[in-house]
Parts: sequence; C-alpha cells; structure tokens
Amino acid sequence: MIDEIVHFSSDRMQLEGVLSYEESLVAPPMVLLCSPHPNLGGDMNNNVIVALAQELSERGYVTLRFNYRGVGGSEGSFKDVAERFHYWESTFGEGNLEGALEDTRSALSFLKTFASSVKTLRLFLAGYSFGAVMAMRLGADDDGVIAIAGIATPVGIYNLNCLSYCKKPKLFICSDCDFATNVEDVRRNFEKFSEPKRLTVKTNVSHFYIGSEKEIAKEVVSFFNEVGPISIRP
Repeated sequence: MIDEIVHFSSDRMQLEGVLSYEESLVAPPMVLLCSPHPNLGGDMNNNVIVALAQELSERGYVTLRFNYRGVGGSEGSFKDVAERFHYWESTFGEGNLEGALEDTRSALSFLKTFASSVKTLRLFLAGYSFGAVMAMRLGADDDGVIAIAGIATPVGIYNLNCLSYCKKPKLFICSDCDFATNVEDVRRNFEKFSEPKRLTVKTNVSHFYIGSEKEIAKEVVSFFNEVGPISIRP
C-alpha cells in the first residue's frame, strides 16, 4: 500500500492529507474519510480512520484522509491554541459548522480532481463520529457521491434532516455502549431517513471501537462493494 502525503487549499489555507492506494488499479473507486472532532483528539491518524484507509485500499479503493484546519500540519487562522480550542468548541451541536464543512468540501473537490485523472466516477464518503456528520451532510447533496457510511454518528447532537430526502445508500454503524449517542436516539432518527439505508448495532463496544476497527472497516468495504464493485487489476 502506498501512502502519499498531499496538500490542498481550503479558505486560502493549506490542509494536509494522505492518499492511500495500491498500484496498478484500473479506474479505482475512491473514498473520502472524515475524521472525528479536533477537540476530542480527532485527526487523520485516528484508529478508526486509519483502519478504514488500510482495509479499503487493500480491497482496491483509493482513500483520502485529511486534517481539518489547525489540526496537525493543516494551516489555521488561529493566533494561539486557546483560540483554536474555542473555535472547534463552537462546532458542537448546531454551532458554526461552515469551516468544517468547507474543509470537507475542499477535500472532496481534491479527490474529485484525482478521480478525473484516473477516469473513475465512483466516489464514496465515510466518517467517524463528528466526521460522520460531515460525510452525511456533504454526501446528501453532492451529486458525485454515490453512497455514505457513518460510524458512531452523533444523531442526537447534530441536525441530519438532509437524510430525510437523501436517496443514496446509507450505512450507519453504532454501539450500545456509546457515550456520544445512544441506540434509542439512533433508531428513532434512523426511521426518519430515506431508503435505502442500513443500520448495524454493535454490542459491548465503546465509542472508540478499540479492538473492533478491522471488523468495522470490513463492513464498510462490503457495503460499498454492494453499491459499486471494486476495480479490476490489469
């Protein structure tokens, strides 16, 4: 597997990302991976995000994971750590999500450009926790995205009304031991989302999915494969 460091612009800031892929693929499908919340230790090296990148790339996908503004090596307009913290703190609930959405949109645009260069039309979005909200919100309205997967989606904290009209295949993976969202909230909101959709509830797994990363990643791969088969090697 090749991990290639890339950079792209968002709001005139340079963000960092990692493209992961196997060589010699023909028109490979591509997945944008959205990281959890920066104030909760979220970055592109998160255990769930890395597991997704590894499993997907080994199964014939190109993945892009990235850091939001001010995270890791991504530029930010913050004067100090405190300002950065308060900025990201304001994105909890229905706060200021524009910056995070713009960073995600810019990452998707970068991946689309890369997809065009290798002549593929199959683009997917997947996110974990806060990143699942970014994936769902952006993927619902972007015509280039054909399916979306969300892991530990905090449905009780963020508005996901966009999924009531989203006709794209949607996968939700949640846990019965998740501090960020409970199964009852997930099931209640899931009923409001449009078909096609799938919900998997994991038992005795925490919000962090430690030890279950590969299992989760394989389920996401299987779901995406049902929507659009992987590429054929020459």
